[in-house]
Amino acid sequence: MDKLNTKVVVTCTWALETLKEPKKTVAEFLRVINEDGCVIYAFHSLPTDITGRLYSYLMERLLKKEFELRFLTPKERPFHKCGRSSIASFAGGLATVVVLRKCCNVNDETAPCLIGEEKIPDSHTH
Repeated sequence: MDKLNTKVVVTCTWALETLKEPKKTVAEFLRVINEDGCVIYAFHSLPTDITGRLYSYLMERLLKKEFELRFLTPKERPFHKCGRSSIASFAGGLATVVVLRKCCNVNDETAPCLIGEEKIPDSHTH
């Protein structure tokens, strides 16, 4: 049987902020994808402006009893900054969407890319 040329994509929406160790979960997503695959996820993030911080505080108080919801801080967010990843925040910083590739390491956002930046084709930069 011929090997299928498939791309594995893992998606996760509005679940990471309910987990104790979101970075560990995303690291597992990255482990299971192939070289051409990607991980795409959205989560509630803690805004930096005062209005957003107040809103997130009130939402956490309201929803914490029913759900294990929290807003991820920049330190908690699973992200890796390299030429093959991207991050965007919306709604005043309350929502964040991330795209990562196999080369990413979410345990250290500033660590060098696992494949080396010089080896990333121009078509993959964001």
